[in-house]
Amino acid sequence: PSDLASIYVHGTQDKIGQLFADAKAQAPCMLFFDEIEAFVPNRSSGGVSFHYQAEVNEFLVHLNECEKNKILVIGATNLPNLIDPAVRRPGRLDKKIFVAPPDLEARGEALKMYMKDRPQSEIDFVHLAEQTECYTFAEIELVVNEAAREALGIRKQISTEILLKSILKNKPTHNPQIIEQMRKAVE
Repeated sequence: PSDLASIYVHGTQDKIGQLFADAKAQAPCMLFFDEIEAFVPNRSSGGVSFHYQAEVNEFLVHLNECEKNKILVIGATNLPNLIDPAVRRPGRLDKKIFVAPPDLEARGEALKMYMKDRPQSEIDFVHLAEQTECYTFAEIELVVNEAAREALGIRKQISTEILLKSILKNKPTHNPQIIEQMRKAVE
């Protein structure tokens, strides 16, 4: 969304049009919008200003032509209910897929990956993976980076204990209840 934002009146609309023109010229093409709720907010909620409404309208006009122009549009969000309902209408962005946080095995592998080439003592990756339930990959990377800074500050290798301290300091964004709500929102 920030790549398309403009400080000029109708500037964002022009950028949206140009984006879809570029995609059409390179078809078949896929456009991916991360945090799409910021780009196409619900127009019926009272807090959306006129220029956002016009931008959503512009996006919808181009979205309607995507199949014909061989453009696949994908959006990602943690807040699907904040996306304008017209965007989620059948034939537009109507398919919803829930992507859960990494499971135990994936968390263990992520920890190993982020710890690669770092000075470390014996690490209990299984125990650490168990302690990072609901953590995203970005949050696991943060835990490792914070542990590395801590270890550097005390001039020691990264250990399971230092990583556990980092886990306690850096809680996950979502808890199991919120994750379940997000899962149900896409059903």
